[in-house]
Amino acid sequence: MLLYLSITGIVLSAILFYFNVRNFPSVVFLALFFFTMSLNGLIQYALLYSDSVVAIGVLYVNFSFAPFLTGPMAGWMARSTQGPSRRKSSNDCACGRRMLHEEKSWRIAMFQSYRPEA
Repeated sequence: MLLYLSITGIVLSAILFYFNVRNFPSVVFLALFFFTMSLNGLIQYALLYSDSVVAIGVLYVNFSFAPFLTGPMAGWMARSTQGPSRRKSSNDCACGRRMLHEEKSWRIAMFQSYRPEA
């Protein structure tokens, strides 16, 4: 069930983005929010129920940052629907830069070998 809900969410977010982006610019953040939530569900399915090591490796290692994007997407969506200005400021992008920096340092630490001191 989690797999079907996740794939349906990804498809629906793509449809939402494709058909409404010209009329409603704030739909971009709503579609990205739904996409990151569905991607998070897909990662959870691969970790909990899948027996495929390849699926776990591809989804978890490459898309492990997706759950951290749901908060900024929800914040940007709320800000773009409430305020008259639909443009992002430098303060809005600071959260995304922090997330990318944390994800980069996490990948470096993940692939370093552990050598205990003798």
